[in-house]
Amino acid sequence: MSKEMQELQKQWHSMMQTIHTNSNVQQGCHLPFMLSGYREFPPPTSSAMKEVVSFMNSRVGQYLDDHPFVALSLLVFVAVSAIPVAFFLIFVISTTIVACLGVIIIEGVVISVGGIALLCVLCGLGQPGKEAGS
Repeated sequence: MSKEMQELQKQWHSMMQTIHTNSNVQQGCHLPFMLSGYREFPPPTSSAMKEVVSFMNSRVGQYLDDHPFVALSLLVFVAVSAIPVAFFLIFVISTTIVACLGVIIIEGVVISVGGIALLCVLCGLGQPGKEAGS
């Protein structure tokens, strides 16, 4: 590698180290695009911070920290695939509900028609004096 490239890499690593050390400080987030000036959000709770720290200390967190392009690609993939997955789950749930309601309705119709037919047959058999041949 050339000297310039090594110097650039050292500067990059020092800048990333500065960002990582400053990100551990709990500060509020500022949104400069608010009309009333800056809006400060409270720092995250300790339990949320513990979860983030435990994830970042895991092997996956370390890998994603060392490979930001992979982290960005994974984030974009999850965000883009959320809509089709949501549509699929809505389709599955609605299909299940409609199928259950359809079975209940068909079962009720079959039992009703069968009951009426049985009632008609039994009433016809119970009438005295009517012959089948007359």
